[in-house]
Amino acid sequence: MKKHGLLDDGTPQRCGWHGCRVTMGGRSLNRHVLMNHLDFKTSCPYCKLRLRTDHVSVHLSKRCRANPAKEVKEVKKAKRV
Repeated sequence: MKKHGLLDDGTPQRCGWHGCRVTMGGRSLNRHVLMNHLDFKTSCPYCKLRLRTDHVSVHLSKRCRANPAKEVKEVKKAKRV
């Protein structure tokens, strides 16, 4: 992110993606770009919901209605498309 002129110190910054008006801190902005503009998400193996990779285990164990055993299954990491 530094090479794009963005700081990672938590200072609020505006997303530079064309047409995006989001403003947030450096680390959050990095995650925002990956998840929302570069589609760096993965799918639940049961319900196919698109999720951030760091939210999959909670979704599988507590929230997924299609997961019969509420077990956490290994999910492949998201790939850039």
